[in-house]
Amino acid sequence: MNKSKWLIILLLFLVNILDVFTTYKAEATLKTETSPIISWFKLGWNHLWIYKFLISAIVAIIFLNINNSRLAEKERKYAKYIHNFHDYLSYIFVDKQMNFWKVLNNNKFDLKIFFSLFFQMLPISMIIMMLLASINNILTIYNISIFKEIPTQNVIHIISLFNFFLLLFLIFVFLYKRYKQLIKNARP
Repeated sequence: MNKSKWLIILLLFLVNILDVFTTYKAEATLKTETSPIISWFKLGWNHLWIYKFLISAIVAIIFLNINNSRLAEKERKYAKYIHNFHDYLSYIFVDKQMNFWKVLNNNKFDLKIFFSLFFQMLPISMIIMMLLASINNILTIYNISIFKEIPTQNVIHIISLFNFFLLLFLIFVFLYKRYKQLIKNARP
């Protein structure tokens, strides 16, 4: 098993512990907790620990079982047709060259590759989000909160939207790195 995957999983669990600890120090009542399940059902600290552990465990199990064999197969199959990153995305997701917006709106869009990439980047996204939450909690301890005046429901929406764009960004960065490696290996 890849050591970097285990490091990411370890970091995922550690930042969740950091998030819960800093949340406790910043707001002992969980009144401003942004985890949707905890805030909507007004659950307590034990539930928060269980929730964080279960989410991290589920993400870790999926992350450990993801492989890029389908992606690698398409890279090998279409390597001679790929001349730029746009071509790479087209061939990876729809098996032919086409306009980027048409790729996204194509009924033959390869969802298996997309979800594989999604779950591969999800733990990294979660680590970043938990670090940002912990920083906000630390700032709150010192009365310097980013979200203090914003209602919790709105904060949840802001965080969800940010996380969505962060995931897309991480997927594109990952694919761009693979594209660059493919081009480098194709040169004689």
